[in-house]
Amino acid sequence: MPRLVICDTNVLINLAIADALALLARVPDTRFVVCAEVLEELKDPTHSAAVQSVISDGTVSVVAFETTYELASYVELRRIMGQGEAAALALAEHRGFAIASDEKRVFRREATERLGADRIVTTADLFVAAIRAGGMTIEDADAALRVLAVNRFKLPFDSFRDVV
Repeated sequence: MPRLVICDTNVLINLAIADALALLARVPDTRFVVCAEVLEELKDPTHSAAVQSVISDGTVSVVAFETTYELASYVELRRIMGQGEAAALALAEHRGFAIASDEKRVFRREATERLGADRIVTTADLFVAAIRAGGMTIEDADAALRVLAVNRFKLPFDSFRDVV
């Protein structure tokens, strides 16, 4: 059974900026989902259209709250973080999803406490998984890394060759 990962807004934006949303289809044994609260945070029409494209082609599925427990966790988390982060974390907690997010501080602390560090994946982790599976070259990932750096998303390494 594939691992289910719910995406936070920042990861989707990073992948859209790098024109790399297709890598979500290249991460082995993993299915990606997103919720409406995250989609609402995509303010740039280009990013929104790119994400809608991977939803339309089935790479990413849309999920929604189904239980009062999920909603109660969302309301609790919403007091300390944004709507997308709160919704994704509440759904991950109650459904056993992993979560793809680059958020730090309050989010990271809450996610680690509620899910465990092993259920948090970052943009960099997704690139690494795609490279290791043969779904992306290091050169293509490094090109995406350079685009992200220009857009103020800097990773602590200069090449994926250093971490793969």
